[in-house]
Amino acid sequence: MTEKEFMETLWGAEGQMIKNTGWGDGIIMSTRTTAGIDIEARVFLTDTDEIKLMRGLELFAEGATIWSPNGELTNG
Repeated sequence: MTEKEFMETLWGAEGQMIKNTGWGDGIIMSTRTTAGIDIEARVFLTDTDEIKLMRGLELFAEGATIWSPNGELTNG
């Protein structure tokens, strides 16, 4: 998956599970654009009950994966 494809998937991923974030697995609560081509995701971390703001470019670099509610990989 290219960076562009990942960012497009992330943009529409509200309510979907995200894994391999560097902070643990979580649920994407919302997304918004930031400066340049980056997208910021607000993620509820299921292991620690925390909410983190994560940059899309960093998630892509870490190899994060986005999963649909029915357990299907939406990027990868």
